[in-house]
Amino acid sequence: MITVRTLREDEPMPQHLGTGFESMPVMKSFCWVAETEGRIVGMLLAAPCHGLIYIARVRVEETAPPITALLLFKNCLRDCKQMGFLGYWAHIDPTRESERAMIPICRRAKGLQLVLPQVPLAGSIDAAVGGL
Repeated sequence: MITVRTLREDEPMPQHLGTGFESMPVMKSFCWVAETEGRIVGMLLAAPCHGLIYIARVRVEETAPPITALLLFKNCLRDCKQMGFLGYWAHIDPTRESERAMIPICRRAKGLQLVLPQVPLAGSIDAAVGGL
């Protein structure tokens, strides 16, 4: 059985999922984890963004049940609706089966799948400010 919850404030960031946020300060109330048999097997990281929720990353272990990403996504959306958010925005990696699973949910809900050429940018604010 899979249970989904948000990270507790006193709980460390899971290191084994390769989210890229392992050493970053995160808003734990916007980090959903999927557990099975007491072990975290998946994670969805999100952030509030002007009335929307931005889903930044979804990672699921290969050995996790196939429904794991779907449960993370549904729980995140349900919780965010209860918090008053009106929409969501996400970038997914279509080469990952666990992230592709989110596409049909979006389509069934009359959401948009945008195909845009994009170049994601990321970097240190300190380094950027120092270079300006």
